[in-house]
Amino acid sequence: MHPDEAVAIGAALYAHSLEDDTNLRLQLLDVIPMAIGLERAGGDFHVVFPRNAAIPNAKQIQATTSFDGQTELAMRIYQGDHELAKKNELLGEFVFSGIRPARPARPQVEVTFDVNVEGILTMSAHDPATGREDEDHGAGDAELSWGRRVG
Repeated sequence: MHPDEAVAIGAALYAHSLEDDTNLRLQLLDVIPMAIGLERAGGDFHVVFPRNAAIPNAKQIQATTSFDGQTELAMRIYQGDHELAKKNELLGEFVFSGIRPARPARPQVEVTFDVNVEGILTMSAHDPATGREDEDHGAGDAELSWGRRVG
């Protein structure tokens, strides 16, 4: 089916569902057209929001350090569907500092990703060990592929 035909059929079905005398009920959802995620230490792409995830949406992940004495986490946020982060579109970077120095993988930081109804991505991080929190409207001035600003 041609994409334009699919849109036309969907619009016709939705218009029909708005009539009072029909039992057909449709709900339209705004979705994320491509996966949004982070670059892992090895360069792999870790998906936070999969393709076609409904918005608004929020996810929380646990992040940790990669080397001895590391006091900050730099998270690169990408949009795309490739397994390697560098093959996807870089949206921006979120840096969380103030982590207590420790051995690799010891500090645990809670990172929350939130895509609001307007499609704006906000990230926040919390270190339970120190109580430190930071929030960023975070991926710089990039735009998501459906044309809404991030940050």
